[in-house]
Amino acid sequence: GSACRYATSLLEATDSPQTLSTIITKRLQKCPVLRSKWTDDVVTGRTRLNHTKASLSVYVAKRAGLYTEALASCSKKWRDVAFLQSVDDDRRAFLATSILALLALSDPVDVDVNTTLSGVVSGVSACLDLNDERDRARAMLVGDAFGTLVGRAPDFGDLLSESDRAWAREGLSVLPVDEVHAAFRNSHYSSSEEAPTPPPPPVEKKKTKKKRSPDDVLESGSESSDDESVESASTLSDDNLEAYDLEDDGADLVPVQPPKYLRDLLKLINEGADQELARERLQMALATCPALVRSRPADLKDVARDLAHAILATENRFDLEDFSEKSRTSLAALTACRPVEVVRYLQLSFFDKELGLNKRLDALQAMVDGAYELAGRGRLAENEDMPDGTAKALLGVGSTRSRKLLDTSDTKVLERTRRWGYRRTALQPSSPNLFAQHAASLFFFPLLRGIVEHWAPLQKRHPHHATVLRARAVHALACFLDCASSAPGSQALASHLLAFAWRDVRSEDAALRRAARGAALTALAWRPCDDGGGALALLAGGICADLPSPEDVRSLAYEGRDDPDDAARRLALALGELCPAGF
Repeated sequence: GSACRYATSLLEATDSPQTLSTIITKRLQKCPVLRSKWTDDVVTGRTRLNHTKASLSVYVAKRAGLYTEALASCSKKWRDVAFLQSVDDDRRAFLATSILALLALSDPVDVDVNTTLSGVVSGVSACLDLNDERDRARAMLVGDAFGTLVGRAPDFGDLLSESDRAWAREGLSVLPVDEVHAAFRNSHYSSSEEAPTPPPPPVEKKKTKKKRSPDDVLESGSESSDDESVESASTLSDDNLEAYDLEDDGADLVPVQPPKYLRDLLKLINEGADQELARERLQMALATCPALVRSRPADLKDVARDLAHAILATENRFDLEDFSEKSRTSLAALTACRPVEVVRYLQLSFFDKELGLNKRLDALQAMVDGAYELAGRGRLAENEDMPDGTAKALLGVGSTRSRKLLDTSDTKVLERTRRWGYRRTALQPSSPNLFAQHAASLFFFPLLRGIVEHWAPLQKRHPHHATVLRARAVHALACFLDCASSAPGSQALASHLLAFAWRDVRSEDAALRRAARGAALTALAWRPCDDGGGALALLAGGICADLPSPEDVRSLAYEGRDDPDDAARRLALALGELCPAGF
C-alpha cells in the first residue's frame, strides 16, 4: 500500500517519462503487489489523476514488462457497459487516454492483433451506446487510432472536431517520440506541426537469373530446377502448411495454470500473500473451484471439509471485486456435492463465536444455495418463481402476492390430473430431489437446535449480531422446508418451523419480523402431495407445541395492516388470506 501511494505521488508530481521509468520500473519488477495495483488501479484511472497522466502510467507499465497485463485490464473495463455507466466522466476520459497510449506504444511482436481488435472494438461499441457526446467522441478517437495502427483508418468526417483531436494529442504528448508507433508519428495524433517523412524503401537488387550449363545435373522428373521455380513451387503449395487454430482461447498463456486436482487447488488457496503471483493464484483458485468440485473427483470425500475450511477462512487480502460471490459459489458447490462432510462443518462455523459476522452469514448462505442445488432448482438467486414466503420475503425481491402460492399449488394438482385428448404442452423432465433424504437430519433440525442453544449467550454479548443471525437462520429454515417439498417428514418440518417462527412475528426488528412472517407463510402454505391438508391440518395437527391458532393468525393480519415496513405488512395480509373468517 505504501509503495503504491509513493509511486502514485511520483506520477502526479512529474511529467517526465524518463524520470518515472528510472525510479519506478525496478520497484514494479520486484514487487508483485505493486504490479497488480499498477495494472488494475493506476492504469485504469482508479487513482483519480488527470487524463494526461494515463500515458505516463502506460509508459511505465511497458518499461516494466507489464504491457500485456495493462492492455488486458484496460480492455476489460473499456468494454464493460455497466462499469462505464457506474463511473464518472473523468475516469472514462482517463481510461480512453490509456487505451490510446497502449495503441501508440504497441509492438507488433508483443501484441496479438485479434485479441486487441476484439477488446477495442467491443469497447468502442460500448462507449458509442452511452448518452454523453464526449464518450462517443472518445470512442471514435480510439476507433480511429486503431484503424491508424492497422492501416485502415475510418473516415469520421465532421463527427470528430479539431478540439477532440487536440484532446487526444494532449494526452499522448508526454510519450517519447522515438518509442511511439511509426503509424502514430505520421498521423494527426503527433504533437509536432510537421510529421517527419518516412525514409524511402530500400532499393531491391535485381536477381540475375543463373545460367545453366547443358552439363548440369537435374533432379529426377523435373523439367526446370532453377532457384525461382523451386521457390515459387514451395510458396504456392499448401500441403505442408499447418492451419491456424481459430478456437484457441490462449488459456496456456495465462501466468497461473488452472489446477487439475483438488489438492493443487487447496494449495493455491492456502498460499501466503508473499508468494509470487499470489493474487493471480487466488483468483484462479476461486474461479475454477466450482467446476472442479462438480466434476466429483475420487478424492472429493477426503478433501471436501479441508477445502471448505480453506475457502471460509481466506480473507480478501488482495481486494478482489468478486471475492465474496466466488467464495459463496465454491462453498455451495461443495455443499451440493458432499453434504454430509461439508454441512456439519458449515453449521459449526455458523455458531463459532470466533468468526466474524460476514463469514458466519457466508456459511449459512452456502447451505441454502447447496440445498436448492440438491433439490434440482439451481441457486437461490436464480429462482424467479419462488413464493413470497421464503427467500423473497427477507431479500426484498419480487412483488407477487401470496395468491401466487395457491395458484402454484392448484397448477401442480392439475398437472397430476389425468387429461384426455391432445396435449398442447410437452411434459418437462423432472430432476430427482436429492435434498429430501438430508432435509431433516442434516439441514433443518441441527440448525434449529443450534439456534435454541446459542441464542441466549449471543444475545448477551452482541444483541445486534444475534438479531441478524436469527433472522437469517429463520429464513434458511424456511428455504430448507421449501426445498424439502413432499419429502417424508415434511409436515413435521413445517410444524416446527411455524412454532419457532411465530415467536418473532411481532419483533421490533423489521428484518427479523419479515423473516418470521415469511417463514410462517411458507409453513402454512405447505401442502403434502398425498392428502392436501393445507393450513388447517397444520394448525390442528398437534405435531408440535406452541402452534398458533387460526384466531392468532387473523389477529396478526389485522395488526399488520399498520406495519411501517412494507414487506412485513404484505406478509401479514397474506397470512390472513390463508386463514379467512370461518376457517
